[in-house]
Order: sequence, then C-alpha cells, then structure tokens
Amino acid sequence: MKIILITYVTPTPDNFNAASALSFHLCKYRPANIELEIYSFNGNNVPQNVIQHIEKELNASIHIVPTNKYINYLFKTHTIFLKNFLPYPFNYYNSLSPEIVEKINNKKPDAIWVNGDFMLKVLNQFEGYKKVLTMPDCVCLYYDRLLKDGWCRQSWLKGLGNRIQAVKNKQLEKKYPTTNIIYHLVGEADKQYLLNVNKGLDAHFIRHPHYNYTDKKNISFSKTKIKILIAGQYNLYMFTAFNEILPELCNHKDIANDYSITFLGKEWNFAVKKLQEAGYEANQISFVDVYLDEITKYDIQLTPISVGTGTKGKVLDALANGLLVIGTPYAMENIAVENNKSCVIYKDATQLISVLKEIPYEKAKYEAIAVEGRKCVLTEHNREKVSKELFGLFSRV
Repeated sequence: MKIILITYVTPTPDNFNAASALSFHLCKYRPANIELEIYSFNGNNVPQNVIQHIEKELNASIHIVPTNKYINYLFKTHTIFLKNFLPYPFNYYNSLSPEIVEKINNKKPDAIWVNGDFMLKVLNQFEGYKKVLTMPDCVCLYYDRLLKDGWCRQSWLKGLGNRIQAVKNKQLEKKYPTTNIIYHLVGEADKQYLLNVNKGLDAHFIRHPHYNYTDKKNISFSKTKIKILIAGQYNLYMFTAFNEILPELCNHKDIANDYSITFLGKEWNFAVKKLQEAGYEANQISFVDVYLDEITKYDIQLTPISVGTGTKGKVLDALANGLLVIGTPYAMENIAVENNKSCVIYKDATQLISVLKEIPYEKAKYEAIAVEGRKCVLTEHNREKVSKELFGLFSRV
C-alpha cells in the first residue's frame, strides 16, 4: 500500500521543537507492505542535514513544503500574539500549492495520512482518497482542562487569551468532516470529548508507542540516596500540581536524607533553592545531549502533571526504561499501567509524602512495581504493534 503522509512537523526520533516523535516511531516501525512518502511543512525547523539522516532511518523521502507566508510573518516579527485576532488557529491556514497537490495525485497513492490538528485545508485538497488524520490530542479538551487550572488564574490576560483560543478550537472541531475520514487520537478522554463536540466523526483511540529504550538498566534502587527525576519544564503542565507538593516536600525534612532530586528541564531554579534550604540534595540540568543516557541514571520519576491531554511521552520513556513512575492521574492516563501494580498514582501531596516515606523501607516492593511498569509498556505500547494498528485504520475507511 502506498501512503502519502502530509505533516505539520518533520518526524524526529525525540521531540524536536514540537511533538514530532510520535509520527517518527509510527513511520519507522510500520508494516513491511507500507510504502511511505512524506511532505512536511517542517513547523519544528529540523535542519536539512538532520532530515537527510531521518529519510534513511525511515526509508522514506521527505519533501519540505512552505507554510503560510502570513503566519510565517507573525513568527518572524514576534507578533504571534496577533493569532488571537484570526478566526481560526494558525495551523488551519496551511495548505499545499496546486503544483504539489498535482504531484501527489500523479503518484496515485492508495491513501492520504495527515498528521497535525486543524489541517482541514489539506484534507479538503484530496477528494476520493482513503484518509486518516492523526490529531493526536483533542485541543478542546486541553483548553477545557487548562481554563479550570490555577495557571489561568495568574492574570486576566492569560485567562482571556485561552478562552478566545478555546472558542476558536471548538468552532473548528465542529467543522471536521464526518465522511470518508478516520480520526486517530492517543487519548481515550480525547476521543470521547471530540465526539461530544462533533458526534458524527469516526474517531479511534490507539495507544501511544514508547520511544527509545535500553534493557540494560538493572532495576535496583540506589543504596545511599534514592534518585528522583522530575523531567520537563516548569510551565503550565506542571505549574499547579508541583506548587502543591513543593511546600510538603520542604516541610517533611525527615525524608531529605533518603532522596536526591534532579530537575531535567528549565525554570526550576526556585525549586532547587527551596529544596536545598530544606536539607535536600537537589540540582537542575537544563539540557542533555542524549536524553536516554540521562534518565537511566535515576530510580524514580516524579511526574506532577495538572494540565494535559493524550499520552505523556516522558512518562512512557521513564516506564520503558525501568524507572518507578509516581504521578498524578493525568500523568498516567492512556498508559497501560495500574496503580500500585505497575506505577504509583497519588491524589494529593499528603499521599505522595506517605509513599515517599515508605519507599526506603519497602524497596523490593517498589522495585517490583517498576519491573511490572516496564513490562506493561514494552508490551502494550510496543512500536510495531501500535504502528500496525494505525495503518490498519486505512483498511476501514
């Protein structure tokens, strides 16, 4: 089967300036009978020399196509805030030139796969084909959760800007075509929310594939201080949930001797300082060249996510690589793990502290949970398995 992928971001092994790893792993581990050719708007600005390497990895040609020149102007002039005055989200305004559409038609593909929310103009340029749109999250659900979170209550401007975007996104999701197209999402709640917005859609939830992993890591907690990793930036996704646990961590100085805490990401200086003042060994690493090599140095990943949709790639990374993952319900949603069997889900800061107090005295119990977590993810989020499910959708259109 010959499939043309049209994507807003160029696929990369790890997320590069955008959520670009999902499409990479779906492409790389596709069934042998799938012939693939890629047209990318390169919204994540992947350098040409890297693209050439990715073409070899994916065994697929990648053609870079121009994005909307007016949207480009907003980015170049740092006036992207003007998007609030556009009728729809800016992804909507990207489309292919008539010449490129003709080229694709002349290749006589069996199906068109579009990767990126709101690329309706692109979808409408190809009539008469089997079509699948990988969203991969429901943006309306994202804004619904965000507007209820403390992040938006920091200022009326944040609240207003996000409310404007929420209305635009809902208007557009209501316009999604309901015939001859399948919608692919990596979140069950995302799928249900999308169907509430637009009941006629043929929407499917497929688990998110895990990314790169090593099976060399021996799951055995450090003998001195147990090493905790918090991965990701201090931004809207962790803002509220982290702010809830930080005071509790600082107040319970009795566990400071049992743990070291490392933040892998930016904007954590304030947290490092407060934890150090409370007696913890804490530090921040802003960037690493090889993410996998870094995360396998730790025993536990703590993931206090308060806003988000779909599946959290960094949680999958940690589970697949043998870390015990402790997190909020949003951190674990859509992942094939179960509380206290293959991960630990906490409901509030008090419960988290109780777990952290218990772990040093019950290491074997929690190491076994980490072992089961890795097993579940490597089985249920297996890249070949998930890719086969995705490409199986084309036979249903």
